[in-house]
Amino acid sequence: MSTPPSVLIRTDAVAATGTGHAMRCLALAEALQEQGSECRFLVTSLPLLLAERFAREGFAIERQPHAIGSVEDAAASAQIARRRGADWIVLDGYAFDDAFLETLRGAGLRVLLIDDLGALRHYRCDLVVNQNLHADAALYPAAEARLLLGPQYLILRREFWRYREVPRRPADAVGRILVSMGGSDPEDHASRAIDAIEGLVGLDIAATVVVGAANPRLEALVARAAASAAAIEIVHGTDDMPGLMRKADLAVAAAGTTAWELAFMGVPMLLGSTVAAEQALARRLSRHGGCIYVGDFRDCPAPRLGDAILGLVNDTDMRRRTSAAAGALVDGRGGDRVVAAMRSQRIEAEKTDHAA
Repeated sequence: MSTPPSVLIRTDAVAATGTGHAMRCLALAEALQEQGSECRFLVTSLPLLLAERFAREGFAIERQPHAIGSVEDAAASAQIARRRGADWIVLDGYAFDDAFLETLRGAGLRVLLIDDLGALRHYRCDLVVNQNLHADAALYPAAEARLLLGPQYLILRREFWRYREVPRRPADAVGRILVSMGGSDPEDHASRAIDAIEGLVGLDIAATVVVGAANPRLEALVARAAASAAAIEIVHGTDDMPGLMRKADLAVAAAGTTAWELAFMGVPMLLGSTVAAEQALARRLSRHGGCIYVGDFRDCPAPRLGDAILGLVNDTDMRRRTSAAAGALVDGRGGDRVVAAMRSQRIEAEKTDHAA
């Protein structure tokens, strides 16, 4: 059997795009680590809370100073990967273009790109992972890569693995709402969700608001929750997101990676979006029956959001239907499938090299 690959993961967490790219790379690193691989991260921007978490998980972090996605970034990434003896380099971020991929391939590296939109032209890499429902080979007509498409390749972090065989059925009544607006929430949709929940007059419902590692409004949100008449708890930098999800009867969330985690945990969800990738995910999941989609959060004022929450609170059958539909899409073993594809690709390449 081929030895486990050594992997360099190039990703970032910045205010504009949040922490989702970095967190799903952490999930892939954990799956690789479980199979014996050595993984390290190469970043330009990573909040301290995330850096500390990656270190606790046993992953080294190296920083490079160049603009994300630049020619200099590509050259530095290739150089560092070669110096570290990496068999693979993983990319996750919207700034990594065809020229970036060409530089890495030109350096003799195997490249895995985690992609959401199918926006590049050639995809000259070895593997493309698009874990979304909208993922389709038609997005990649000129791709030279092997395509791993759909939620079967959804990579969940280690803390979720123990729930793979645990059934979840939504409760008859909603006692706690989980709010998660991503790692940075640059437009402060968490406050809008708090406004909406405070408007649910007469209902005995508590809320847990998860504030991401890159959110600059932590102190303001803590003060807001302390002054609220509603029972609102603020949680910052949690390492146990599945534990929070287990306690929730309903979630209000941005339609990023958290939506797939909620699907896996069986939590009925009301989703909104702020960027194209979130919109694509939420629309397709809504058509599949797996969520209630309120559209762009910027076009959903607190009273309207509150009405949507109340509608789902009062409809037990809808909560159960959406939970079942979303949960059927994610089995929690996508990371194993991606790692198997990486090892298979490497073995095939080694066979070709020996034959030559």
